[in-house]
Order: sequence, then structure tokens, then C-alpha cells
Amino acid sequence: MSAHGTVFKETMLGRVRLADEDGDRPVRLDLLARADAVLLPHRTTRAHVSGRVRIAGRADDAEAEGELEIAPLSRRRIRYRITFVMEGRRLTLDGWKSVSPKRPLASLTVLPYTLYEDGDRVGEGTLRFPLATGLLPFLASFRFPRAAASPADRHLTTRWDGTPGRTEVWYTTLTDPATGSGIWLHHELVAPSDGSAAYAHGWIAVFPKDGPAEHTRFGPVPWTAHPEGFTAEDICV
Repeated sequence: MSAHGTVFKETMLGRVRLADEDGDRPVRLDLLARADAVLLPHRTTRAHVSGRVRIAGRADDAEAEGELEIAPLSRRRIRYRITFVMEGRRLTLDGWKSVSPKRPLASLTVLPYTLYEDGDRVGEGTLRFPLATGLLPFLASFRFPRAAASPADRHLTTRWDGTPGRTEVWYTTLTDPATGSGIWLHHELVAPSDGSAAYAHGWIAVFPKDGPAEHTRFGPVPWTAHPEGFTAEDICV
């Protein structure tokens, strides 16, 4: 029997102060989140998000995408990383709700965030979940569909739950039947035991039948979670 996933919708409203402006602008996020597992508060769950990001007078992107790290107990946070387009520029919204047992309501509804463009800070603001108008639609949006992933797909999906001290490896070897050359593809996710940010790296090596081996590496680069397997910058498995 296949496992169930989780699907839900969330709307947040707030303000942003862009680096090239002196005042704030209204912001609205309408998101659809899809996770491959049922959300449980004691574990870390990752979800792919898609939806619409609007910044009054500057942006209205209905094809925004990103990821959620939902870890209210294991890491005491719910992190959002969402990429969208503003006036032809590709920006990333990065922020998290810091879950606190002393302030459960506020900590689960307030999202401070920073906007980045190519790693540079270009804005910051705060979003809030509107309890009065948003709670019932939010709860009613939850669905728990049966996962449709094949056994091969499940082998590609990361098993890392966000805790420090883990290495995951994706690799394959193959031989070109026409030339006899061998190829080795190797990709790693590394979550350091000291709690620092996870990163990805790896290599490809070619072993010609009648010549010296050649190889090239990539990384380390920041780890980017993806429900379908290994993704880091322009490297995908």
C-alpha cells in the first residue's frame, strides 16, 4: 500500500521595503503546498510550493515556485524559500516562522523574510497569516492524497529529515557499448554534524577504453531540496 501525501493552501499578507525605495509596499502570497508525506509535528517535512506573489505596483507572478521546510518541533521553524519574477528580475523570498511554545499563535502566523537577487539582499519585510479570514479556508484546503510515486522515484527522493550529521549519495556507473568507455556519476548531500548549512557536491568521471581517465567536480553549493531527487544549481538527478 502506497503512502499518503499532504496538500494544502495558504494565503499571507504583509509589507516589503525594497532596497531601491524609501517606503513599504503591500505584499500578498497565495500558495499551494504539496508534500510526499503526511504532516506530523515531530518530524521535518519538505513540500514543494507554487502560487502567486504580488508586490503592489512592482510584481505579480502567478508562476512562483519554491519549497517549505516544516519542522515545528524538530527544528522549531517553518522555513519558506520562494522564487518569483519582479520586473524581469528573479528574486528569492527567504524567511521562517520561529516556532515558540511561549508564543504559539504569533510564532505560527508571523513570517519575517528577506528578498535576495543573485545572493544580494534587495528587500525585507514581514508577512502574516490572517487568522480572522484565513483560518477556515486554510483548514478546509487540507487533502491527503495517496502518493503515486513509483519505486524508482522513491529511490531518487532524499530521506534527510533536516537533522545534522548525515550524508546521502546518488550515483550510477555505466559503459558505452559502442566505445567501451566507462562513466561514473556521483552526487552527495552533506549535512554537517555541527549544524551548519547543508551543501551538495559531486563529480563525473570518464574512463576511456584506451586512454587516461578524466573527471570534473561541482560544488560545494547550497543544498536545494526537491521532491523528485537531487537538485543543486544546474545539476539535477
